Amino acid sequence: MGGHVDAVSVSPAEVVNQVQAGELKVLGVMADERVESLPEVPTLKESGIELSIGTWRGLAVPKDTPEEVAAILEESFGKTIQSDKFKEQIQKMNLGYRYENGEGFMNLMEGQDQLFAELVPTLKLN
Repeated sequence: MGGHVDAVSVSPAEVVNQVQAGELKVLGVMADERVESLPEVPTLKESGIELSIGTWRGLAVPKDTPEEVAAILEESFGKTIQSDKFKEQIQKMNLGYRYENGEGFMNLMEGQDQLFAELVPTLKLN
């Protein structure tokens, strides 16, 4: 926005207003599918770059949390994310979402760890 950065990697929700105002141009999205708020912007894969990286967030509890407490929280979060009010708010904020249970989220984090362990050394950032 200040004219001193040529490119940046951000979540679409962070810049959709500036894009719609014509202040920024999105070259591609790093998702598997096009973003609903920017339907004309191709994915990197569509542009010939085999890369898909997304922002993810999760909720965790201390490792010594009793299983029954963790199960109640997991069930409650699962119900909340399926509510119409939650979905409306996420859409209003131009955010995407997907829900994973505890095991699925652990698998996601492990997969991301492996992806970045392979990707980062190829960037030659030294």
